[in-house]
Amino acid sequence: MSSLNSTPTWPSLDWPPFRDRGISLEAKEDIWRFTVFWTLLFFASIYGTAGIWAWIVFHRWRWSFLIPVGFIAVSLLTGLVGGTIVGYVLGALYNSGSFILSTWVPCLWGLTQALVAVMGSRRSAMTKKNKGKNLQCRVDHRELFQRMNFLYQAAALMTTTILPEQNNQINSKNKSGSESNNQFASPQNIAPLGRFYINTMKNIGKKQVLRMDPSIKRTLCNRCETLLVPGFTSRIRVKSRKQKHLEVMCTECLSTKSFPVREGYQIFSEKSENIASVDIPEPHEESEI
Repeated sequence: MSSLNSTPTWPSLDWPPFRDRGISLEAKEDIWRFTVFWTLLFFASIYGTAGIWAWIVFHRWRWSFLIPVGFIAVSLLTGLVGGTIVGYVLGALYNSGSFILSTWVPCLWGLTQALVAVMGSRRSAMTKKNKGKNLQCRVDHRELFQRMNFLYQAAALMTTTILPEQNNQINSKNKSGSESNNQFASPQNIAPLGRFYINTMKNIGKKQVLRMDPSIKRTLCNRCETLLVPGFTSRIRVKSRKQKHLEVMCTECLSTKSFPVREGYQIFSEKSENIASVDIPEPHEESEI
């Protein structure tokens, strides 16, 4: 057993540990010194290993040699602060009760601090990763967008649906050659009901301040709110007057819309740099009972 005048050298770990007459620490400075040394050793080992692994991954970077140096510097600073705090607390506690401290206690405290730091950093990384996934998978106003999508699909169905009796009448007129003189007349369908669905969809977007994609807006008539389906409610022509463009005519109200068709033209939402990738997790398959 060491006395107050004798200072054991580091690490001075006796075997078996915690024996009755083993090497012990009594002075507060010795307890602090042993705790700081062990904490620095464990922190430098763990952070140094991580720094070497990071250097292997990013070794092509010009300043990659600074990665291990940075890891070691952080480990030394963190270990010094943590070891100093724990060392002084241990010294104060043992000195207040006039106890002796085994040299294994500072070693165990240094290892505990290093493991706590590793577990804390891993937990923080996992939390940030999960938070990023949740932000990517979260869609604001999901229910409203689903409702608008349903109304759009219902309008498309109503616009392209022709009643059987009306279909037979149209076929008989085409065979007899007694078709209407209006060259833009569309087959009798349920387009009015589709217009009602489109109007409801647009009202939902206006009230909730939700923007529709330009590709959806292009399929809607601005005057009568008819869904522009080629061959049913719209006629498409390519014209080159002044500038080559695509002209879409609504056969319900005879209004027209023009879109440029020059090479390389893209709207804002179609450009690759403006498209955000969203990773949606795959649903778990339920086991059949």
